[in-house]
Amino acid sequence: MNVSDTQGAKVLKKASRQLENNETNLQAAASMASGMQPSPEQAAAATSNLYAITVQSARIVEQARPDEQIKEVGDIMRSKVDQCLLARGYVRFRLTPEQRTRLQHLHLGSPERHDYLFHLGTDPEVLQAQKY
Repeated sequence: MNVSDTQGAKVLKKASRQLENNETNLQAAASMASGMQPSPEQAAAATSNLYAITVQSARIVEQARPDEQIKEVGDIMRSKVDQCLLARGYVRFRLTPEQRTRLQHLHLGSPERHDYLFHLGTDPEVLQAQKY
């Protein structure tokens, strides 16, 4: 699914461009400061400039709220997958406490876990009794 046109992706792209620009400014300021024997006033100004750029970067990240943007895009993608699965006959069902306990003992991504979930998801009795 192409999510590049979502609000979350747009916010993150904009923040990334701003941070890249700040990084360029930061490198230029650091390079200029290291290439000369600054007077105390020049050193103070360079330090102040570096600090300002760093604070600006922190503000960009804070305003972009990357965790929220990523969650929003993830929610959109999950919704699309859910719609696709339901359209293909997938049935949602709740695990019983016993099934949940068994599942917790199977490693994520293991063939045994996949097998167990496949058998639950294809058992008509489980689907009927635990459908939601």
